[in-house]
Amino acid sequence: MRFYRDDLGAAHRRIAQLEVALAQLPKPRGMSVPTAAIVGCALALAGCSTVMLAATYDSHGAVVDPPVKRGLRAAWYPQRGVTPTLVDVDGDRKKDLVGLFWSGPDDKALYVAAFDRSTHLLKWKAGPFPSQWTSVRTHLLVIGQKVLVTDSQENLRVFALSNGEAINTTSALGGALSACAASDGSERAILELSRDFTNETRVLLDLASGVKVPTPAGLGCKRKCDPAATSNDDCSVEHDTTPDPTLPFIRYTRTYIEGDLWVSIGKPASDPTDWWATGFSASVSAGVWQKRLTVDGDSAHHGDVQARLRDRKLVTLYQTKTGPYRLGMHDASTGNRLWTTLLPSSHEGSTVSAMNIDDGLVLVVLNQTVQVFN
Repeated sequence: MRFYRDDLGAAHRRIAQLEVALAQLPKPRGMSVPTAAIVGCALALAGCSTVMLAATYDSHGAVVDPPVKRGLRAAWYPQRGVTPTLVDVDGDRKKDLVGLFWSGPDDKALYVAAFDRSTHLLKWKAGPFPSQWTSVRTHLLVIGQKVLVTDSQENLRVFALSNGEAINTTSALGGALSACAASDGSERAILELSRDFTNETRVLLDLASGVKVPTPAGLGCKRKCDPAATSNDDCSVEHDTTPDPTLPFIRYTRTYIEGDLWVSIGKPASDPTDWWATGFSASVSAGVWQKRLTVDGDSAHHGDVQARLRDRKLVTLYQTKTGPYRLGMHDASTGNRLWTTLLPSSHEGSTVSAMNIDDGLVLVVLNQTVQVFN
């Protein structure tokens, strides 16, 4: 949904509500809580390009970075499972945030923008462009030093990662249902096209020239999940049986893999709201640790728990019975909980459309806002 699209006064009131709610959050006992920032307020106002960051808070709920005018007032463009891409924009060896945002009149509201990871200041923006809301043909892909944006108008737009300058714009009949980086390491993308419009379902796009050719045999997508790699975006497999027969009371639903480490997420058959995790050594197929994910005092809502494994850190997210979402980080080697916190401004009717961990940052998309924890 798009909050308060044309009401500037309501927008300011909403920001004030967010600040009050966040400032009143208690600090959980016995562990440190990461600094949280809200990026991409769910406030898309026509003709207004000001606030991107609502506020930054320390672990005690005190405002350490008040709202200021800093570039783009926009909502995060919602796509299931998609968070901002973390990539070094300006060559300083620090990954910044690049993504799609929605702001202004609906006839032309799509932006692509890059923000500094530390200050959340706008580095550059391009747009606005026409696009359907939550279109399955609208995607962002960063390959090398270029950014590809596909949209529902069948456009394939390429921008320079360093400054957002347009490089070329081409089109694909029917639009791109998906886009991935070619596995050969080149600045080329493989696009899956709609079968309703063309028999050519997969094409190879050269981002520098905009030229499209049939995808050569044997060339596929760059793998996101490599069990032998030291780091994976989201390497999960379905696993509905217990890997270790000595731990029979948990019914596992997914297993996340990173190198030799496997972490299975599941719940007891006797309590579908109580979530557990078990760490395994793949080399010996034995349980290393088993920990309860549900925090003492919480009653988890019926539904799933989201999880990500990266750099030996396990991040989990579930909705509590009282409404707010509970986010936590665990040492995946031991299962020990490092910190936990309730998502700011999350409630019974809130929607989390994506979560990820990358380069030490935890990103959560809540109600078209991006919450960043570090």
